[in-house]
Amino acid sequence: MQNDEPFKLFTSIEDARKMVLEQLPFHPDFIKIWYIVSPDSIEASAKKYEPIVRAIVEESHKNNLKVAVHATERITAQLAVESGCDYLVHDVEDEVVSDNFIKLLKTKNVILCPTLIAAAGYDNTFGQKAITLFTI
Repeated sequence: MQNDEPFKLFTSIEDARKMVLEQLPFHPDFIKIWYIVSPDSIEASAKKYEPIVRAIVEESHKNNLKVAVHATERITAQLAVESGCDYLVHDVEDEVVSDNFIKLLKTKNVILCPTLIAAAGYDNTFGQKAITLFTI
C-alpha cells in the first residue's frame, strides 16, 4: 500500500484485485480484510461490499494466498465464509451463532479464532492514559 497505509477502503472490484496483486512482491503470508460495515445499515452495507470481499478472496486464492477476515457481525462473517475466506480472526459479536453457521464453517473448512480481548480502556491506548482496571 502506498504511504504505509495500514488500511485502504475499496469501492470497486478492480481496485480490490489490484491491491492483492500489489502485495505479491512483498510475499505476504496472507491477505487480511477488515470487513467493517455501517452500523446504521449492517446487512445492506455487508451485502453491498460482499462482491469486493469475494474478488479479494478469488484473487488471493489465484495467487496461492490465504485470506483472513475481520468480520464481527454474523452477516459479515457469513458472507465472508460464503465468499471463500480461510480464517475468521474474531468471534461473531452481535448474536449467538446458529448451528447452521457452525455447519457452514465446517463445510467450508474455515477456521474461527475465538479472540480473547481486553476491552476496558482500549480507546485510551493511543492517548497513553493510565486507567484503573480494578481495585483491591
